[in-house]
Amino acid sequence: MRERMDNTALSIIFSIVAKTKLQKLCLHDLDFTNNQIVWPIQSTLEYLTIRDCSYHQYRIILCNSPHLRTLIIRNCIMDNNDQMVSSYAVTTSNSTKRQRTSIDSTVYAQLTSLTIGDCRLSIQELECLLSLTPSLGHLKLIASRSTLDTIFDGSYWEQFIQEKLLLLNQFQFLLTCIDNKFDDITTFDSLILPFQSPFWLNNKNWFVTCGYILRESKIILYTTPLFVGVDAATRSAVFEVSLTNPEYRLILRENYNRIYNIEEETFIKLNLEGNPGSSSTTVSAAIQIRNDKTITKIKLCGKSIDDTGMKFLADALINNETITELDLYYNKIGDIGTEYLADALQNNTTLVILKLSYNQIGHNGAKYLSDLLQTNQMITKIDLLKNHIGDIGAQYLANVLQNNPTMTELDLSRNAISDTGVQYLAHMLRKNTVMVTLGLWGNAITDIGAQKLFNSLKTNKVRL
Repeated sequence: MRERMDNTALSIIFSIVAKTKLQKLCLHDLDFTNNQIVWPIQSTLEYLTIRDCSYHQYRIILCNSPHLRTLIIRNCIMDNNDQMVSSYAVTTSNSTKRQRTSIDSTVYAQLTSLTIGDCRLSIQELECLLSLTPSLGHLKLIASRSTLDTIFDGSYWEQFIQEKLLLLNQFQFLLTCIDNKFDDITTFDSLILPFQSPFWLNNKNWFVTCGYILRESKIILYTTPLFVGVDAATRSAVFEVSLTNPEYRLILRENYNRIYNIEEETFIKLNLEGNPGSSSTTVSAAIQIRNDKTITKIKLCGKSIDDTGMKFLADALINNETITELDLYYNKIGDIGTEYLADALQNNTTLVILKLSYNQIGHNGAKYLSDLLQTNQMITKIDLLKNHIGDIGAQYLANVLQNNPTMTELDLSRNAISDTGVQYLAHMLRKNTVMVTLGLWGNAITDIGAQKLFNSLKTNKVRL
């Protein structure tokens, strides 16, 4: 019924096209995969948007649209015979008129812009399709693959464009590949290297970036600026290497689900100049966490991991069921990075030791950790030595630890905690019966604060 309705609607639309000088037609929801659909003869269309079409209909459209300059489709469907078939004969229901049928080896020089929004063609099929339109000046291609096939090969595209698309001056693409077993960041080098030739950088000024979205296990290869939304979670951490910035970098996309252009693109970059190893280490660790189910301890000390790097690691920690100890001593994850980490560990049932000393964490970060401890009651030790927790942060932690049944050790040394913060901690110790060690050296605690702590020890055997 739906097909009949579509055909009826198309007949009405096409009769209007045939009787008028319509130049632009957008049919986003209608497929042209039915070879019985008759295309208007010698239409005046210059701009056309459709959903899917068969290779047969694709050629019929081009053959009978001599003025068509721009064509936007989601996908073209080809069968095994399409590349070998050299002629077609399609007639209209009107016996007095016939569509052009001499389309054997014809090329269609009128088309100058082609967009394929969800290309599922093999590289051989795509080559066959593009060879029909040698006058293309603009090509936009979006494709998702299950393997890194030839469509990702810059050398292939360089040769094909030089042979078949000599007029192409704007090439935009977004190619993705789901790879759950990805474990080698040198893959980025092998993908990006062919795009470093003079053809890409000097002749065409086309710049390409290769990235990896850990949460999606997705490799992405795209021309910059990114011109289309990527189906990934908001604020996704992406590991990238590009031609314009050959150093590896971590990028936190503020919103990966909208259209980008070079003026509006907003993302936070991790500055790795002179220190590319920190990024590689972070990404390698994240990939290892994601793929290796035997790892129980992670130690990433002094790796310059900031909030963006922490987002990448946090994505890897979601649903992890093996790691028992995470040591991030002497990094700079800050409050935002602590939020990412806390969110990732909300439902974790294996981590027991969390070391976050020297990480520029303030009272907001302490709030995120206290929220974590509300739901996660597996963690027994948190090390927050030399941060900026302060009295407010101490209050957040003290409130949640009053009734926490598992936390036995907390180090808040050198955190600018005064007698005010100690008051909250002392109150916590009167109710908490499991805390064994509470580190508070190097804070601004006077004799008054010390007395409050001493009084709390009458009901608690905690070691200060």
